[in-house]
Amino acid sequence: MDPFGLMAIDSVTHYWSIAEKNTRLLGLQGDFLWNRLLWTALAVALFGYTYRRFSFSTPAARAARAAPEVPPEDRTRLAVPRARLDFSSRASRGVFAGLVGLQLRETIKSVFFGVILLAGVLFIASAAPAIGKLYGTPTYPVTRQVITVVAGSFAIFILVVLTLYAGELVWRERDAGMAQIYDALPTPRWAVMAAKLTALLGIVAILLAVVVVAGVTIQAAKGYFHFELGLYLRSLYGISFVLFACLCALAVLVHVLVDQKYVGHFAMVVFLALSLLFPVMGVEHHLLRYATVPSHPFSDMNGYGHFVAPLFWFELYWVAVALALAVVAHLFWVRGTPQTFRERWHEARARLDRHSGALLGAALAVAVGAGAFIFWNTNVRNTYRTRFSSATKSASERFPSRRSPR
Repeated sequence: MDPFGLMAIDSVTHYWSIAEKNTRLLGLQGDFLWNRLLWTALAVALFGYTYRRFSFSTPAARAARAAPEVPPEDRTRLAVPRARLDFSSRASRGVFAGLVGLQLRETIKSVFFGVILLAGVLFIASAAPAIGKLYGTPTYPVTRQVITVVAGSFAIFILVVLTLYAGELVWRERDAGMAQIYDALPTPRWAVMAAKLTALLGIVAILLAVVVVAGVTIQAAKGYFHFELGLYLRSLYGISFVLFACLCALAVLVHVLVDQKYVGHFAMVVFLALSLLFPVMGVEHHLLRYATVPSHPFSDMNGYGHFVAPLFWFELYWVAVALALAVVAHLFWVRGTPQTFRERWHEARARLDRHSGALLGAALAVAVGAGAFIFWNTNVRNTYRTRFSSATKSASERFPSRRSPR
């Protein structure tokens, strides 16, 4: 279960000295040879199966050729039921629930989603041997260690799914060539946009459930049965899911504003890359780094301890910002024929009614209030230091400058 050969390489080079690692080349031998033969053979088999199954005709065309034509005398007339029009709020909520289920089903049964999910599970399996070890010393595979390794390994796949399917959900009707018909339906705009965003959140929730199942499975396989499901829920759904949800709102807004699917994908990739570079560039304050929270190590003695309060305030701040972004995405939601951004701006201003304005104002008020409280605690009541300034201060205290006596 090691498609990348990482454990096989470690098996071959485990006892090499530093000099050998600097001079020797890794040959096709031992476990590494068998690992490469196994996965090369599997890749060839998959390629052969794909080549044999590939066809230039669509499934609909093949089904049409295979289906026999019904003679006119066997055709029966069907009575079309009379439609009952209902534009009440209750009907809109029902449409919203139906759209959420439809978008979620269409995404989960996608082949691409299954491939990404399988790759993530295999990646977790490759990282599983690292669980239960601490600097070479065997330890119990406690839940906090399992969450750190498994969730950390699977996070990249969640980001890939989030980035990819945000664009797929926003562009689904337009890619199918049904946007003009779909947009002409008397479906509330909020129901369409909120259903797609909710479906994206549901996808993230399902992926986190995969992390829980994988973590519990690894613990059971290692003979450890103190699963601490409460810790799984608090860590993955109380913290990680909230931050991923904020990223979902941002991804939907990017695709709505950019209005070019692949450019939107590129913009999200650039944002995620910059998020990793911000600390290196000196931007470390979590008030400026979207959907991030301070470090919050878990202790088996007192849980998250005094980190709970900062987590709450930062999550409240970013959830309020994400809600404001979602309202902006609702105002700029593309419906009908393509328009210039200037026309969309005027239409968004016209769409800003009493309800959306109140929601946007409340979200901004909560974000400003929570952000001000955080800034007061981190920069006013206390001295805020970056990692560079902390390291400089520590070095100056350790090696104070000496002045020559006069």
